[in-house]
Amino acid sequence: FNIYSAQILKLQHRHPYKFLMWYCILYFTLISLCIPGTIVFDIVAGFLFGIFWGSVLIATNYVISTISNYIFIRFLFYDFFHEQFKRLNINITCKNQKDKFIILSTMRLIPVIPFWAVNLLASILKVDFKIFIFSTITGIVPVAIIYSIIGNTTHNTLLSNDELNVTMLIQANVWIPLVCITLINVVAYTIMKYFKNRA
Repeated sequence: FNIYSAQILKLQHRHPYKFLMWYCILYFTLISLCIPGTIVFDIVAGFLFGIFWGSVLIATNYVISTISNYIFIRFLFYDFFHEQFKRLNINITCKNQKDKFIILSTMRLIPVIPFWAVNLLASILKVDFKIFIFSTITGIVPVAIIYSIIGNTTHNTLLSNDELNVTMLIQANVWIPLVCITLINVVAYTIMKYFKNRA
């Protein structure tokens, strides 16, 4: 950001619609093809568009891309992945729709779990499409807001002619979102552990 932020801002100001279009295309491509790197895009959204519109952009792109990925796996590669799970002696069953919703929502809240892994699980479980959509929205909105806050703080810091460095972490509008992510992870892990023990 210290090196390229000015170039990113110039490019976005000169070609706002083209920039937005390519942003969405790249975001869609990353999730649809199960390629990591969307966290950088999430922070850039907050950096360029602020907290509110950045969060809207992240959530919208994420939901659309995830639907595409889910359909791709569910209807084209279901038999293949189901067979792989059988070979590995992994038996995943969950008949309760409420449990499916909670499990998927919780997994979305844990950043270290890849998006495609959650989509794969949803496909194997043959999760109802409505439950898949609502669990995706429930899981992504809090994370989208947090990343947008961090991106917006990055923008404000650079606007004040300061370079980004480790001292940023002592700013409340940086460490509070990071603490929130940690708490979300702890709560999500606790819920997952509960369902695992119950199973």
